[in-house]
Amino acid sequence: IATETAGEEPGWSPCRLVLIPLNGGPRIRLASEGDALALSADGKHLAYAAGNTAKTVDLDGAYRFTGNPVEIAREPHRIGFLEWSIDGRTLVYQVRDATKAVIGGATRVVPAPALVRLSQILPDGSGLGVEERGPSVLWRIDRQSTAPKPERLRSVPWTDTLLNLSPNGQQLVFETSRNGLPQIWLSRLDGTGARVLIPAIPPFGQFGDRTVRSEEH
Repeated sequence: IATETAGEEPGWSPCRLVLIPLNGGPRIRLASEGDALALSADGKHLAYAAGNTAKTVDLDGAYRFTGNPVEIAREPHRIGFLEWSIDGRTLVYQVRDATKAVIGGATRVVPAPALVRLSQILPDGSGLGVEERGPSVLWRIDRQSTAPKPERLRSVPWTDTLLNLSPNGQQLVFETSRNGLPQIWLSRLDGTGARVLIPAIPPFGQFGDRTVRSEEH
């Protein structure tokens, strides 16, 4: 499931949701909106952002909508990140400089240091993200605690983005331009032992012209 650009508007490019068969078949349009998306771990639930709203919908075994999407959040500004918890009971999203969690239909703010852009919700329920204001810093944020205390893990080179932690919590995979062109690297959590995992990422257009982000299950 992926998002693809669907036009141009002042300040941003609206997107839509499509299903891309891995056998090379034609794309199937799922919705005429969808700027960011998150697929639950069991593949049965999809959450997506459409401008300043967040919606969820159930999926069948072929990843088609089983009903109409339900709006679960509306914000003054555009929503740019969504991610399900491992158990599929909580949806975390970010809007501007706020991080919020939707649990059982109720939304609450998750305190976060400065401007932290999350990239992953970890199995223990905490969030992993990079601070984007000033020197980049990797943080872990406990979204479940009533008084969360963000944990500063380490600094992050400006070349590194889209950091994701391994299930055992010991390794990070990330996109980097340390060698010039974008590559996928692997390192320990503390940043040591960094090495190239995928030496070349195809240019933007080779992902299928307008594809922005996808979730493969």
